[in-house]
Amino acid sequence: MTMRRMTMPELALPTLWQSEVQQQVYRQLLQAMAYPGRIAELRSIIADESAMGAVIATMVDPAVQLCDPQGLLGEEFLRFSHACLAPPEAADWLVLDGENPVPQALAPAIGSLEEPERSATLVIQVEALGDPAPTLGILRGPGLKTDLALKARGFHPSWLSARAQWCAKFPQGVDCILCAGQSMLALPRTTLITLSGGQ
Repeated sequence: MTMRRMTMPELALPTLWQSEVQQQVYRQLLQAMAYPGRIAELRSIIADESAMGAVIATMVDPAVQLCDPQGLLGEEFLRFSHACLAPPEAADWLVLDGENPVPQALAPAIGSLEEPERSATLVIQVEALGDPAPTLGILRGPGLKTDLALKARGFHPSWLSARAQWCAKFPQGVDCILCAGQSMLALPRTTLITLSGGQ
C-alpha cells in the first residue's frame, strides 16, 4: 500500500495558527496597547478571520487560563488553541460579548498591589469601531498626546462603568481589547475614560 502524498494546502495550518500571522498580530497588539483607542486594522494580515480570534490565537497557549463563558470562540477553535479553560475570576484572558450588559457576577482578576500583572485581559466583541459609531467617551492618559474619542457601536455602556470600578485602584485593574470584524483597539488600565454625558 502506498501512502497518499499530502499537498501543501492540505498541510497548511489555518490562518490564525500560522506563526508569521501571529507575529504580525502580536506587533499590532503591542502598538494598540502603546496607543490606546487607535484602531488597528488586521484584514491584510488575517483576511476574513475575526480580530477576536486572532488576538486569542496569538496570546493563548496551554499555560494560559482562558474563559469563554458565552461560547464565542467555538469548540473547534478551542481545540486548536489547547487552552486551559478556567472560571472568570481565575482567567488570564476572557472573551466576552459587549453588546449585552456586563454579567452581574463577573469579577475578573485585577491583580494586587504587589503583583498587578496577575490580572485579566478582557477581549470584548462589539459591532463596529470608529466612525460613524457613536462617541461613548473621551480617552486620556499615557500614549495619548490629545484627548481621543472612543467610538463604538454594539458596546453596552455598563462595560465602561464596570471597567472604571475594576481599574479604580491603580496599578490594579484590567486591560481591555475591543474587537469588531477585522479591527481592534486597546484600552489599557492606564487610560482614563470620561463617559459621554460626564459620567
